[in-house]
This record gives sequence, structure tokens and C-alpha cells, in this order.
Amino acid sequence: MTNGRFSQAPPDKANELFDKLLATSDTAVKTRERLLAELKEELELLATLQEEHLFPVLTRHGMHDLLQEAISATRRRPRS
Repeated sequence: MTNGRFSQAPPDKANELFDKLLATSDTAVKTRERLLAELKEELELLATLQEEHLFPVLTRHGMHDLLQEAISATRRRPRS
């Protein structure tokens, strides 16, 4: 991942954002809104990467059961 967009792997970035959210105070509404927006973007990126890269690999290697589980989990997540 040499692209500047991927300075951190998406799961690492998402975990960092979760940690930051947990560390905010109850009154930090604007900060939480910003962090939630960033987290949403990271989770959507991770889902897209899975769909574009992981799912085809699973298909090529005959891992259809695992692929079906992953697709089902992806479909259960809410879309905006």
C-alpha cells in the first residue's frame, strides 16, 4: 500500500477511530460527529475492498461456503 490514501490499512484506521470515539467526552458532540463520519468512510472502504479483492479470490479457490458467509454479512450491513 504505497498510495497516500492507504497510509494505514483500513482495519487499523477503523480501530483507531473506534478508540478515539471511546476516548471522547459526552459533551464532545462535534468531535464525535466528525469521528463517526470518518469511521463510516473507513468501514465502507473496507467493505468495498473485500467485495473487489477478497470475494474474487475466494471464488477462484473454490471457497464458496466462506464466500456466501461473507456476502451475507455484507448484505446485512446498512447502506446510506
